[in-house]
Amino acid sequence: MVQRFFDCSAPKCPRPSARSVGAGCDMCSRHFCGLHLSQDFHHCDATSLDDAGYRALVAAEINHLRARINGPAVCKLASSLNAGKACVLEHPSNVVGLDSLTGCANYHVRVRFEDGSPSWLLRVPRVTGFAVGLPSSLAEYLIRSEYATLKFLETTRVPAPRAFSFGIPSRGTDCGVGVCFLLMEELPGRPWDGRGDTSKVWQRLAEILAELEQHRFPQAGSLCVESPRDQPLVSAAASDRFVCLDPWGPFKTASDCTHSSRSRPTWCIDS
Repeated sequence: MVQRFFDCSAPKCPRPSARSVGAGCDMCSRHFCGLHLSQDFHHCDATSLDDAGYRALVAAEINHLRARINGPAVCKLASSLNAGKACVLEHPSNVVGLDSLTGCANYHVRVRFEDGSPSWLLRVPRVTGFAVGLPSSLAEYLIRSEYATLKFLETTRVPAPRAFSFGIPSRGTDCGVGVCFLLMEELPGRPWDGRGDTSKVWQRLAEILAELEQHRFPQAGSLCVESPRDQPLVSAAASDRFVCLDPWGPFKTASDCTHSSRSRPTWCIDS
């Protein structure tokens, strides 16, 4: 049986919430099924928000998430993994925009070491946002898979940040941090807005794909680990590109993977 992400918040509705970004509402803090998401039942109008109103909604969500993060515990863990170097956390002053370190599904906090050595990032899934619609169970699996993927990439020539540790509160492995997290290296650079350097970007992408093609796996799925000490293994596919599916697989053949990817969304309709 497919696990629900959330239940519909409408009174007496037994249906699961829809699985998509925007199926929940940060204005009224509720999740909705496809029926009750319509304007006939849900009367919040997100399109009426101006920039200030949107920023206020995101700020409220991120502040809720920040309140869960135990800063001293993060610094203690980071210092223990970096030769005892003292560090501090730097929360971005902006929660929206290029300098915010807030992605569609994750919020990031900079870990700044006092000796001036390269900074790290604390990557935290946005599980406090209704509009994001990311359940804790999926966020936990994604963190384990992202850590495993970064550890695998360390063995290749692909330029990727190093992963140092991760933690999951429900498993008692969060070291007191209080949230599901991934601790990783911060790489220098800037976001690409799609303008200029197009040839350079495509060339680098082609090089990355050529490198990855050299590494074959016995199954199709997502790399995953149980703990930071484990070696990455192919396990269930973490989700789809829109983070609307729960883990499924792995698959022994490409045809099995393709067939399941096409049919799985229909399995979730009645979940």
